[in-house]
Amino acid sequence: MIVGQIHQNERGRFEIDDYELTSGDCIEVLIYDGQDNTVKWIDTRIEHNGSDYYLVGLLGFSPIGLFGRIDN
Repeated sequence: MIVGQIHQNERGRFEIDDYELTSGDCIEVLIYDGQDNTVKWIDTRIEHNGSDYYLVGLLGFSPIGLFGRIDN
């Protein structure tokens, strides 16, 4: 399992610890849930909208700087 902070590489793709993510990759991200005041891992996947990559189901969350984990 790879766990680390998500950043964007020079190709515009997200990476965790030098592991490049691309469309269709499943990932868990650690987010704060304000409804029950907890931090939890959320299942999502990486997709591309024609101009940038994003996390499915997490509109409004920039993945850059979030902690993510993936099974490799």
